[in-house]
Amino acid sequence: MSYYLEKIQGPYDYRSLIKAYVYTKRSHVDEDFSRYYKKLYQALSKAFDISFNISFENKDQDVKELVLLRLFSRTIRSLNSIDTPWSNYLEAGLVHEIIHEAGEAGQLVDKSSQVIIEIAEKMEEEHYRMLDHLFVCIFGKTGRIVTSKELYENGCDDSKQPEISDYYDHF
Repeated sequence: MSYYLEKIQGPYDYRSLIKAYVYTKRSHVDEDFSRYYKKLYQALSKAFDISFNISFENKDQDVKELVLLRLFSRTIRSLNSIDTPWSNYLEAGLVHEIIHEAGEAGQLVDKSSQVIIEIAEKMEEEHYRMLDHLFVCIFGKTGRIVTSKELYENGCDDSKQPEISDYYDHF
């Protein structure tokens, strides 16, 4: 996956909790992102009173819940491994120029690239859809909405979400 992350903005529902957890399992261009998404996940987790952690020592944790949480975890690992040949390019102008100069073969590269990108985007959508369904299987449906104020009270200031454009010099 690329360095670009879709911002998680409030008001926050359970899908925000899922996305924050997914982001805690990714590598980032700077530790600021890791710290922020960890705080966001912890604050949302507290607000929803839900944890995605698997604990085999916790004898009270339901076996079915453990099995589904394991699948949830594997789905996140799979989601975070989606990649394309264009992932992590900040600027690919020279590559595109050279491909364009290759004529018909370059056009075929462009066409294949578009197909790969579309498939990767569909895979990402389906992974999030599966995580959504798994969440409901494990925890049930919830209409709970968390506000920025609640996040702040739980230790996360959502106005401090890092912007990737502030980190271009890290590439």
